[in-house]
Amino acid sequence: MKLLLLLLGAALCMGAEYIDKTATSRVANAPLTITVTGIKPNHGKVLVAVLDRNEFVDAGSKVPKYYRLLDGKTMEERAVFENLPYGEYAIGCYQDVNGNLLLDKNLAGIPVEDFAFSNNPSAKWKKPTYDQSKIAYSNSHHYFPIVIKPWIKYWNE
Repeated sequence: MKLLLLLLGAALCMGAEYIDKTATSRVANAPLTITVTGIKPNHGKVLVAVLDRNEFVDAGSKVPKYYRLLDGKTMEERAVFENLPYGEYAIGCYQDVNGNLLLDKNLAGIPVEDFAFSNNPSAKWKKPTYDQSKIAYSNSHHYFPIVIKPWIKYWNE
């Protein structure tokens, strides 16, 4: 019985080492680069967040694990994420005109600051789903453009 427990313990230790090496190997060699266009120069910083499925569902309730705050001084800026594991993510961004680090909305819940999600899903009356917004970040797919715009432009699509 002691031998069985010893062998089981050794197998678990070897399995943990294998899992740890596998997780480490998923860290990206190519940084994730997001080019944000549609910025209104000098109208506020641009927050770019890379969210996994759980963070996307809870967006706005806590600070995302992966985000960049861009200056917002030009019409096009880049957010670069190093050491991000390859996988599926959704990208969300907005131009924070009043500097409160929140996507402000009016009484009807409509965003009053320019915003966007990856894949440009329809965002007229509700937040898009994770599946509509997800991207597959890999060594061969590591550059993603995104265009922020006011809510009314989503209405016209």
